[in-house]
Amino acid sequence: KKYKKCCLLTASSVSHDFMRRKLRKTEADLAKILQNYVDERYGLDAMAYAWDEFWLGDPPPKDEDVNIDLGTIFAPWFLYRWVPDSFNEMGSENFPEITIAEAYVKENQHQLDSFQCQFIHASCSQPFSFFAVMEVEAKKSILLSDIFLSREIRVDEELLSTIVTPGMIIFARVVTMGDTSILTGCAPIAMPVNCHNMLIDLRDSFESESGRLNPALLWAYDLDLRDFYLDERGFRNPQMPPVMYNTDNEAMEVSEIRYRLNCSAEDAFTALKSLSLNVKDDELLAQAMYNKNGDLANIEFPWLKKGNKLNSGWDNTVMGHIEIVRNELKINVNSHERAEAIQRKITRRLGKRAVLGNIDRQSADPISVDGGQFQKNMDFHSALPAGTPPIDLDDLMSHPEVNAQIKEMANAHWRDWLDIPIPALKNIAPREAAKTRAGRERLELLLLDFENKDPQGVNLFAPDVASLRKALGLQSQGAIE
Repeated sequence: KKYKKCCLLTASSVSHDFMRRKLRKTEADLAKILQNYVDERYGLDAMAYAWDEFWLGDPPPKDEDVNIDLGTIFAPWFLYRWVPDSFNEMGSENFPEITIAEAYVKENQHQLDSFQCQFIHASCSQPFSFFAVMEVEAKKSILLSDIFLSREIRVDEELLSTIVTPGMIIFARVVTMGDTSILTGCAPIAMPVNCHNMLIDLRDSFESESGRLNPALLWAYDLDLRDFYLDERGFRNPQMPPVMYNTDNEAMEVSEIRYRLNCSAEDAFTALKSLSLNVKDDELLAQAMYNKNGDLANIEFPWLKKGNKLNSGWDNTVMGHIEIVRNELKINVNSHERAEAIQRKITRRLGKRAVLGNIDRQSADPISVDGGQFQKNMDFHSALPAGTPPIDLDDLMSHPEVNAQIKEMANAHWRDWLDIPIPALKNIAPREAAKTRAGRERLELLLLDFENKDPQGVNLFAPDVASLRKALGLQSQGAIE
């Protein structure tokens, strides 16, 4: 018994720590080996080409944050995820259409030990994904919830566990060997908790196309996941002080973007139709026009995005309008950000088959997002009847009977809250939301937000999150200090 309580636990901890250090050493050793292999086998142009592909053809600003990206996420993505299929078109030599790490094993397996081979296999088989931080054990580990693969993984991350907090979202890849998991490639910028709902919507759109996601299926969405991260990270959508807003809270700037097409209207439509989310082909083609040979000549359709930042109850947002007329492509949008975003998407989908022509812009007149003006710092006493003496709120809140009444009001409010449609839950009541997978995820997000807003429990009107969890049949959670 004494051995089990003292020595066995210590031995297990030492073994676990040894495996973590072995994984990190293997990762570092292979980074050098594979980089030398790239220089000799692929040439210096390969990394530059992959760097451009990583940023989806839109060069990032030259700042310190980008240099951090180079080591923390680009290098692991380049060695274990990038496949030089399009790079082959640039030169005379055809490289294997597998990852660099897999190509090295295929050609030089005799130079690696079995553990290194296993590490490469584990790294190449796991896609990048978005993870919500659930629990943090400072200077030791983090419990992550994979938003796209619906799994929980505890990763051994000594440094990262001192930076992140529950609720944060990170873009990373997890590699597991034995009972030890580490991050091999983690974006340096964590995203706020409010990104979680948008990621659930993105996952739902993937699953409507491919069914329940697994690691192999998620690989196919690598570009879409990276696109989301780069947009939310802010590199490619710098926030400008808005005067007139669309529903994404972006400054209004009406633009018409024109392209000359070096392909048929049918080819352009095939490449761009996914921008209308899950609208079926026959619906999009219902109003299309054809030439005398029966070829597609003219078609119009919307550019849609799942959800809406301003109105959480909306299923989607109309980002712009696309029109294909024979060898011409026209897109109408209402903000600078959307104009830049659609140009990136056109480049990704059509490449040299679409040549950018004119961009006609027209700014809008100043107006607030809802057509009204709000006073940011309203004087509390201005709402009281004339002659009312100033109220000392601290003095008022010091009375036990006042506290008791506020608490009673709060309890009544949160009891009713369980059955009231909530915008953050897609206008579904919490009790109903708890019955579905996506609903439970959104509930967890909302409850975590409640906890983060009042961690010390000083707000008398704040909910008793533990009681809400119990009423909703959700597991209790909490960060490990």
